[in-house]
Amino acid sequence: MTENKEYIKSTEKNKYIKNNEDVEIDLKDLFYSIFKKWRGIILFAVCVAVIAGAAFSAKAYMDKDVAELEAYNVKLESAKKQYELTDDLLNFTMNRLDTAAVMKIAPTEAVYIEYDYDLELKKDLLDLADIDRVNERYAKLIERYVLSLEGTVLDSAAVELGYDIDDLRDLVDIKGDLTTHNISIGVYSSSSEEALKIIDIFDSAIPEITAKMLETAGEHTITRINEIMKENASQYIVNTQLKYINSLTEIRNSLDSFKTTVEDMENAAPDPVDTASILKKFVKYFLIGGIAAGIMAGGCIFLMYLMNGKLKSREQFGDLFNLRCFGVVKNTAENKKKCPLACIDRFIDRIFCIKKEFSGEESYAFSASGIANAFATLGLGKDALVVFAGSLADEEISELSAYVTSKLGLTNVSCFGKLNQSFEAVERIPKADAVILVEAIGESLNKEIEEELVILDDNNAKLLGVILVDKA
Repeated sequence: MTENKEYIKSTEKNKYIKNNEDVEIDLKDLFYSIFKKWRGIILFAVCVAVIAGAAFSAKAYMDKDVAELEAYNVKLESAKKQYELTDDLLNFTMNRLDTAAVMKIAPTEAVYIEYDYDLELKKDLLDLADIDRVNERYAKLIERYVLSLEGTVLDSAAVELGYDIDDLRDLVDIKGDLTTHNISIGVYSSSSEEALKIIDIFDSAIPEITAKMLETAGEHTITRINEIMKENASQYIVNTQLKYINSLTEIRNSLDSFKTTVEDMENAAPDPVDTASILKKFVKYFLIGGIAAGIMAGGCIFLMYLMNGKLKSREQFGDLFNLRCFGVVKNTAENKKKCPLACIDRFIDRIFCIKKEFSGEESYAFSASGIANAFATLGLGKDALVVFAGSLADEEISELSAYVTSKLGLTNVSCFGKLNQSFEAVERIPKADAVILVEAIGESLNKEIEEELVILDDNNAKLLGVILVDKA
């Protein structure tokens, strides 16, 4: 704490330090520093923009592609399944057309035989006053007879006669009449003999069915009352055959429709790469990412400018320190690195009214001329003891001093880098006829320069001025 107070006291009394407690920010210099970093800003912005565009467009592509593909596959599989089922139905119907008994009957040769039966409940069991209950009992009884004849009896008749169950169902017509309480069994065939053979099996099953019904449905009688035979039964045969043919036509039409649907869906499969959509997404997020990254990069440079305690420019040096500047030295090799797109740098310099400074040997010569004039004013000769010192490394200061030495013909020159840490410099400085400070723009800390000026002032150094090295 004591050392810090002494240092503050030394800086306040130091004739080389202006002691500006509040140094105002030069907005022009601030924005100039940001614009001069345009290469880094653009590179960072482009990298972030490419990453953002690629990431978001890839995500959008994957989400859209997966959803579309899943929906497409579900629809396509459904259409294929319907096509397969319809194709199976078509094959089944075509086989039925080839094998169905009704299709083998010529309409002009068809005969029809019908047996009618009268169903009657036992009268002493009827309550004629309750007509609704009577009709209900008749309806249930007729329904059970019809179901038995169309079920068990039809199955056993098909086995006994060697018919396909579907064929026999086409030829047999079993009906119940709730008004007359009649049950009719009709059979179509190509010959009366075959029709009688079939209908007799159903007729012979009636007593067995009646016996079973008596146990559960109450006493009743069923009597055959009519035997009808039609030599011409063509209409039913024609209608049934047309039904099969129309059904086959409808199935074929449906199959063609499903086939067309499947082919259209396969041809219209979703493109795995929707170029236009992906490009729009990429451009959108490329621009958003680039702008955001550019603002972030500019903000980072702004913060670095505010928090960076390094020497920023020759103008800032003049604002902070009361010391003559002989010139700014710029290395030619470093300047050549900026040749690509140097026109942009020159344009930025013009916007901010920054004059073109000397570079390379010209900048060395300009600084050496300033030192020569100072020597002439002070009456210093070539044999004067001259010390070059500063915060830079020894070899960097030696490079600069070598040029000045050769230009001015000096014979007694010493160089000291890292002045704050050099004991030899502290011993040599009081004896020197002239001390020249060497600092680097963008590298030397203002705090270090202040410390060096305190050391020089404390040792009564004959400080002529400073040479700045521009490494930016």
